[in-house]
Amino acid sequence: MSAVERAGLLRLPEERDSDGTTQFNRLKQTEQGPSWSHFKRLFTHLEWLDKARRHRGVGGGRRLAEGC
Repeated sequence: MSAVERAGLLRLPEERDSDGTTQFNRLKQTEQGPSWSHFKRLFTHLEWLDKARRHRGVGGGRRLAEGC
């Protein structure tokens, strides 16, 4: 793990979204039952993860939500 990746992980419990949820707690969200609204929420969450990874330079540019 690079120093940049490590620094990004250490910031997860400190950074908060507009609703006060930490980035760390956002990662720990449990999966929901199958439904269209849950699928859309999951896809939105994957897009959020992609943005966070790109912002931190993690993952080599590969998108998690590709092909969905």
